[in-house]
Amino acid sequence: MGLPRYIAQMIVAEHTYRPITGTIVSYGNNTVHLSPAEAVELLATFSIRPRIERFEIDRETYGRESLGRDVITMRSFFQSFSDAELKIVDVSPYEGAELIFDLNEAVPPALHGIADFVYDGSVLDNLFNPAMGLRNASALAKADGRIVMVNDWTKNLGRGSYVSMSPDWYLDYFSANNFADAKVLLCKSDRRRPQDRVRIFEWEPVGFNSERFPSFDQAVRYFFDGDLGQCTFRKDGARFLCFKGDDKDYVLSFSRCDDGEDVRLFEDIVIATVAEKGSGSTFEVNPSQLVYRDGQRTLQYMISCLKFMRSARRYPSKEYRPLAVEVRDLGLFEV
Repeated sequence: MGLPRYIAQMIVAEHTYRPITGTIVSYGNNTVHLSPAEAVELLATFSIRPRIERFEIDRETYGRESLGRDVITMRSFFQSFSDAELKIVDVSPYEGAELIFDLNEAVPPALHGIADFVYDGSVLDNLFNPAMGLRNASALAKADGRIVMVNDWTKNLGRGSYVSMSPDWYLDYFSANNFADAKVLLCKSDRRRPQDRVRIFEWEPVGFNSERFPSFDQAVRYFFDGDLGQCTFRKDGARFLCFKGDDKDYVLSFSRCDDGEDVRLFEDIVIATVAEKGSGSTFEVNPSQLVYRDGQRTLQYMISCLKFMRSARRYPSKEYRPLAVEVRDLGLFEV
């Protein structure tokens, strides 16, 4: 996958939200799906003038050959708007990697906390041990470091991806490890028209949203007080099943998108995550899936997710300017 155009937009949008500085660690040397002219155009949509006079053309990555045009290197992409230093990690010196270790194994302690920004352009879905790959990204990141990951959910099953992780797999990890913020985005395209626009949806945490429950106390009272019995309800396109058990409280959600549109699994879906560590974040805690959580873990999930939903970071947002022509809503982006 590398670094497609719509993810490049997200990264620059993240930079405008909070500047990307210091050290960037990338899982592999990613192919950037932008020509020099396209990179200038993208930056212009954010009113950014390139910091470099000339873009370096990618002569190294394997993925560049399939694009049919000259594209820029990952290093020059980041240099065009940031002064951060890029370091590439891989299992071998393949494609110019500088940090050599197997992401299926625990990252060496000497590398803990070296990164201000970690990027994964479809490495987790090619690891035999993706959970370790996610923990390693968290271990590499500093206390206020950020992690951006882009991996297949339904796009390449049986056609290249090793594994597929659900949106809640990511969200549960970030909540269990007390991240300061986390957004899980579904990037949907039609496999019959792969060059069409990509539509972006924000995956909402299970069970409540900030509009329905403006305070954590209200959410807790709704789900944990009184006899809910069994009930179903719909709100903003979401469908939930809530019921009380003898020793656990459950809130199960079904397909949920930020504008109420269902996600159909016959479409190609890529999951992008944007997460920020906090001073109290960990990386080694294993989350429990929804129906197996005890009360304490459920409370931790709710506390974290309410914090995520209240953050000012938004994708899409009014500040996130798409390159698409005649866009009717902010969920459409060029491939």
